[in-house]
Amino acid sequence: MPALERGLAKSGRDTKDFPISFSGLVATGDTDEELADATRKVRGQIAFYGSTPAYRGVLELHGWGELQSELNALPRRGVGEDGRTDRGRRAQCFQYRRRTKDVGGVVRARLNDVISRFSIYAPYALSDDVRQAIVSGLRS
Repeated sequence: MPALERGLAKSGRDTKDFPISFSGLVATGDTDEELADATRKVRGQIAFYGSTPAYRGVLELHGWGELQSELNALPRRGVGEDGRTDRGRRAQCFQYRRRTKDVGGVVRARLNDVISRFSIYAPYALSDDVRQAIVSGLRS
């Protein structure tokens, strides 16, 4: 953000004149089973991304660079990318995991002072009703 703010200032603008979009991984459900299934799928997606060398820098930013090599080796060892090595605390850094009614509030609390637009990224099917509930929570 400081680099973005400096660049905008050079052109006489600030962040309120510059929309910032973010696509966040969302694990949600209205039952324990739905939430567990969504969490497993999101962690698998995180593990997949983390396994690629291009994401080592993102992991290093958090002090987890070694995790990239570990995730990269999973498919070669015949282990699926189910996120088991994604160790809860790390997964929480990259996902929004809450009941459907609470997702919007969690995103707002974490990103409201930074972003102006949020895109729901879910590597599983979300009904229109669930998407609308998340959007409503983002707007409140």
